[in-house]
Amino acid sequence: MLADKNAPNEKAWRQIEKMCLSTNASAIPVVPDSEGTEINPFSVDALAIFIFRVLHRANHPGNLDKSSPNAGCVLLMFYHLYEGKNRQEFESELIERFGSLVRMPLLKPERPSTWKFLLIMGGVEPRTSGS
Repeated sequence: MLADKNAPNEKAWRQIEKMCLSTNASAIPVVPDSEGTEINPFSVDALAIFIFRVLHRANHPGNLDKSSPNAGCVLLMFYHLYEGKNRQEFESELIERFGSLVRMPLLKPERPSTWKFLLIMGGVEPRTSGS
């Protein structure tokens, strides 16, 4: 099973789809929970959170962090990848391609821990201590 939040475009979606068909793997798109706008699946508030996070991180493996002179341009290019699609169209296309998707809250207090997220995605209901 592949759960990915970094496959942002049609070309990547097609490659993942082909890989899944040829290997019997399952892909689960992970998307930030965002209301979107009439012409973009991501709200301007979500874009602001993305920008804040990128400009506050350091030593990112893809060099998309506060030391990158192109970080803002890359974020705006990402935001415009889906221009013309509203949130419903965006999610419907992902579900049609991959069968499901996961909406991940943008703010950490609402997020499940990584291990709990993986268990839930694997179909296992995690137990808390004492249960």
